[in-house]
Amino acid sequence: MTLEEYKKYLEWDTQKHLLVEGTSDRIIFLRFFEEFLGPEWQDNSGLAIDTSEILSSSSNNAQGNREKVELAVNMLMNLLPLNKLTGFVDREFRGFDWESEFQDKLKIHVIKDRIVWTRGHSIENYFLNINVLQIPFTIASGETFKKAYDLFKKNLLYFLKTACILTLSALSLNYSFDRIKASIGWDILESDGTINTEIWSDRLNDKANFNREEISQLIKQYNKYADNLISINDEILEWFPHGHISFHLIWCAFARCVYETVDNPSERKSKAQKVLEASSDMRLGMCALYWAKCARQGIVPHPSEIFNLIGIALDSKPAHT
Repeated sequence: MTLEEYKKYLEWDTQKHLLVEGTSDRIIFLRFFEEFLGPEWQDNSGLAIDTSEILSSSSNNAQGNREKVELAVNMLMNLLPLNKLTGFVDREFRGFDWESEFQDKLKIHVIKDRIVWTRGHSIENYFLNINVLQIPFTIASGETFKKAYDLFKKNLLYFLKTACILTLSALSLNYSFDRIKASIGWDILESDGTINTEIWSDRLNDKANFNREEISQLIKQYNKYADNLISINDEILEWFPHGHISFHLIWCAFARCVYETVDNPSERKSKAQKVLEASSDMRLGMCALYWAKCARQGIVPHPSEIFNLIGIALDSKPAHT
């Protein structure tokens, strides 16, 4: 629908609306609101979640889902009653400095007019937290969980550092993040968080269609950033890396830890692969559920600011935001 059609729909509808980028964001917020507002929140809160996919790109000259949300909210918010429309978008790389000094200049949930940015690059970055991952990993690995989880927890910061290095490498070469993600498997990772570049080189060609020159450039950049990021502020590790790359990598990393800790050598590969049998949507759904639960307990970061903008009062707000 066009922006004018969306405006008329909002004027007609009695509910408040949260506009997010895509289906995954909507699923995550369904779990988030269910945890904070109760299982019947959709009937009782007067709130609906829309995705930018319902808006036609030609209606506002937006190039992507984030731009569609931002332009729609900015253009319509003053034409609608207060609290009628709120937006939530990926921060992406805004407010990060990776050229002069690797740092996060914001360290908060930015609010621009009626739009909240994610704390890190994408909504998936909320899931790069040991408190969120513990139960989904337990479900995915079964009886092999304990030793694998201990190894994963020990090396989590190294895995996140590798996600940062991959992100920086792709940024520096202007390579597609989706292609980089396609090359990542549990078997290219070592248990200490590093990448086996020999195996990765083959995977870049086989799975992501990089040519020989591109692979050489990417490996060179990977090694460069691996050397440069020896000392890095741990606080930035879960927020800077590309959300899709880092979420996929962290599951592959746990699968690698399963491989390393299974007692029977003949079962190692099958046990590692079992961790990744669930689809990416199922992994996202599990993490969304347990992120919401941890957020409600106040032990992980989350965008509590969204409730004020929407105009929903909570009986007791978690302290950690």
